[in-house]
Amino acid sequence: MGEPTQEQPLEQIRHHTKSVIFDFIEVFYNRTRRHTSLGGLSPAQFELKNN
Repeated sequence: MGEPTQEQPLEQIRHHTKSVIFDFIEVFYNRTRRHTSLGGLSPAQFELKNN
């Protein structure tokens, strides 16, 4: 869909924004933040250490 423009309906812009935020949280943040349940490691670090 690309970047939203002023000509797009508000619903399309909302959907795009939600999608971008979801992708950031699920793809970047949750994979890089430290989890106490993993001994203070990120999921990526935990996988490297335990494989």
